[in-house]
Amino acid sequence: MKYSIAFLPLILMGLTACEADKQGIGEKAAIEGKASSEAGVRAENANLAAKAREMETDLSVRHRFYQAVRGTFEGDLESSQGTFRIRLTLVPSLNPYVTPRTRQLDEIVSDLNNLYFNAQVLQWNSANPLSAVGCRVSGIRPDLLNGEITIAAESCPNLYTLRIGEGNSPQIAEGKLSSIDAISGEVHPSTNPLIYHFVARRTQ
Repeated sequence: MKYSIAFLPLILMGLTACEADKQGIGEKAAIEGKASSEAGVRAENANLAAKAREMETDLSVRHRFYQAVRGTFEGDLESSQGTFRIRLTLVPSLNPYVTPRTRQLDEIVSDLNNLYFNAQVLQWNSANPLSAVGCRVSGIRPDLLNGEITIAAESCPNLYTLRIGEGNSPQIAEGKLSSIDAISGEVHPSTNPLIYHFVARRTQ
C-alpha cells in the first residue's frame, strides 16, 4: 500500500502516540512491580518478626526454668554403708539476654541450641568428708514439661535422676515461681541394682 506525503504527519503522530502509550504502560508496570515487591518484603519481614517473637517466648520459658533451678543443693543419702551427704550444683550455660531490639533468627536459634546445664555432683560419708567422690557433666538438657533432670556420663560412677517437685514446672513457665527450694532425686549406682532416694535443699 502506498501513502501520499500528506498522510505522513498523521502516521508519524500515530506512531509517536503509540510509543508514548507503550512507555506509560511500561512505567506503570514498573511502579506496580516495585510496589508488589516492597509489599512482599514487608510481609516477609513481618513473618520473620512474628517468628522471632515466638522463638523468644520459647527461649524465655526455658530461661525461667534454668534460672529457677540454678544453684547448689545438699541433702542426706541413706545407703547400706551408712549416711552419705550429696551436693548438687547446677549452672546454666547462658544467662537471659535482654535487649529492646528484635533479634535475628540465627541469634535466637544459637541460644536455644546452646542453653544447657553444667553440673557437679559430690558425695561423701558424713563421718569422713575426705571420702568425697564426684563428677562434672556438661550439656545437660532437662525435661521442662515434667521438671526432670537426668545426669548421666562416663565420668560419673552413678546415674542421677532429679525432680523439682510436682506442679512447679507450670508455675515456673508462667513466671509465678522464680526459684525452687529443694530437689528430690534418685541415685542409680553402676555397681549394684539398688536405687537410693534423697532430698537436697538449696544452700545457695
